[in-house]
Amino acid sequence: WQEAMCTMGRELGYVVTIAGRRRQLPGLRSQSWGQLGSAKRAAINTPLQGSAADIMMLAMVRIARNIELRDLGWRMVLQIHDEVIL
Repeated sequence: WQEAMCTMGRELGYVVTIAGRRRQLPGLRSQSWGQLGSAKRAAINTPLQGSAADIMMLAMVRIARNIELRDLGWRMVLQIHDEVIL
């Protein structure tokens, strides 16, 4: 999977999250070992952490739009990492 993400990033110039957000990674075509290594780590990390952020964002939107929670007096107070505090 890791190599597939690096290959996709090299071919397309970007990697995507589960929600379709793109991160451009021109460094995957670099001749510099430092830039290439950094871009490879980003190509592997972005789909994972970016997708987790996408899921959290969608959850917060659904919580904010939930009429039942609002009617019960619940409101979103804080979001920290992977937790939402109501």
